Amino acid sequence: MLNDGPVSSLRRVPWLVIGGGISGLEAARRLGACEPGGLLVEASPRFGGIVRSDVWNGAVLDLGPDGWVAAKPQVAALCNELGLADQIVKPLPSASRLLALHGGVLTPMPAGLKLTIPVSPLAARRIAARDKNLARRVLLEPLVSRKSWDDPLADESIGDFVRRRMGTRWASEVSLPILAGIHSGDPNELSVRAAFPQFVEAERRMGSLLRDAFVRRRGGEVSTFLSLRGGMQTLIDALVRAASVHGELRLDTSVERVEGCEEGGASARLSSGETLHAGRIVVATGPRIAASLLRAAAPNLAENLKGVPHRSAHVVVFALREECVAHALDASGFIALDRRAGGLVAATFLSSKWAGRKPMGQVLVRAFMAPGEAFDADAASDDAIASRALSELRPLLGISGEPEKSWVRRFIDATPQPVVGHRERMQNARIMASAHPWLALVGAGYEGVGLGDAVRSTVEATL
Repeated sequence: MLNDGPVSSLRRVPWLVIGGGISGLEAARRLGACEPGGLLVEASPRFGGIVRSDVWNGAVLDLGPDGWVAAKPQVAALCNELGLADQIVKPLPSASRLLALHGGVLTPMPAGLKLTIPVSPLAARRIAARDKNLARRVLLEPLVSRKSWDDPLADESIGDFVRRRMGTRWASEVSLPILAGIHSGDPNELSVRAAFPQFVEAERRMGSLLRDAFVRRRGGEVSTFLSLRGGMQTLIDALVRAASVHGELRLDTSVERVEGCEEGGASARLSSGETLHAGRIVVATGPRIAASLLRAAAPNLAENLKGVPHRSAHVVVFALREECVAHALDASGFIALDRRAGGLVAATFLSSKWAGRKPMGQVLVRAFMAPGEAFDADAASDDAIASRALSELRPLLGISGEPEKSWVRRFIDATPQPVVGHRERMQNARIMASAHPWLALVGAGYEGVGLGDAVRSTVEATL
C-alpha cells in the first residue's frame, strides 16, 4: 500500500482512469455506465488533451486536431452515440485542393485524391494530363502483386508500401509528404499497419489501392476528413457531460505512483495526498507517460513502453486581416515536400477548410512547426516559434502587416511514433499487461495513431 505522504486517506473506487483526453473520457463514460462511482483524474487544468477549440470574433478556432480521418469510423460512431450526428460536417469545396511547397513555391497537388490515392478514373486522367510518366506508373498499381498479410506481425514502412504499390516518384512527390503531415512522423520509419491499416486492408481484400478507392467512391464514401460544426471541442464537452453522470471527473490532479495489491486491484497515490484502491485502472496517457506511471507496478511493461519513440509538433494559429493576405487561400492548406530543415512543415487555411471558421473581415491560418536542421522548435520560445512561422508564411501567402492575434500550442515529444515493428512491441506489451488484470492501456500510440484509433482502443479495452 502507498502511505508515504503528508496526507493519507484511503478511498475505494471500482475504477480509476488516468488522463482526461478523448480516450480517458470515453473510458470513464463506458465504465461508469456499467459500474458507477469511479474517478477520472487529469493532471492539467482542462479536459481534452490535444483537442481544444475556442471561439474568437464569432468564429470557431481549433487549436488542436480540426477533424478526423473519415476512413476510420470510430469517431463518427461515437458522435452518433452522443447525439452529435447532426453536427458532423464535411470540408468546404475549396478544401478539395491541397498545395505543395517546394523550392519556395506553392503548387497544386493532383486533384481527386483521398489519402493520396486517386478515387476515380477522372482523377487518374487529370494526373495523366499533368505528367504522363507519373500517371503510367500509378495506373499500373492494380497489376502489382499483393503482399501476404496473413502473419499478424507482418509489417512494412509507409514509404516502402507506397513505393512498392505506386512507384518511387508518386511516393516522394505526392504521397509521403501528405501522409507524414497527418501523423507528424517519418513515413520511412512509421508502420503502415499501425498508421494506415486501411491501406493494408485494401491490398489484402482488393489487391489494389486504386480499385478499393474506386469502389468506395461508388459506394458514397468521398470525404477524406470530417469535423464538427462547433469544432472538435464539441465532442470533448459531450464526453465530459456523459462521463460525469456516473463518475467523478477531477482536474489538476496527477497520479504519482501505481502499485498492484495482493488482494487484487491496485493502489494509486494522487498528488492531492489521497491513496486510492481501484478494482481497475485505465491508463489513458500515451506510452511515454504510462511508462513512468507503471515503473513500480509493472517494470518490464514500463521498459517496453519507454521504447516507443516520440516526436514533437508545435502549432501556431494566426488571425490575419483579409486585405493583408494576397493569396486566395483557395485550398485546405499546403504541405512542405522537404521537411528535414524543420521550421514550417505544413499549414492549414482553417477559414477556407470548414464552414463557420472565418471571422468577419479576417482569415485564420494554422502553421505546423517542427524541429530540424535549420530551426530547433523544441528549444525556441513561443514568441520565437510564432515569429519564425510568420516570417516563413509571409512570402508564400503575401502577408503584409501584423496578425490581429496569434495562438501557440506546443507538443514536445508528445506524439507517439508507431515505427516498423510497433505491432510486435505492442503484442509483447499486451502479454506483459495481462499479468496485471486490473490494468488497461488505451489511447493513440498503442495500436494505431489518431483520434479514430484512440477511440477504438478504448472500446476494445472496456468491453
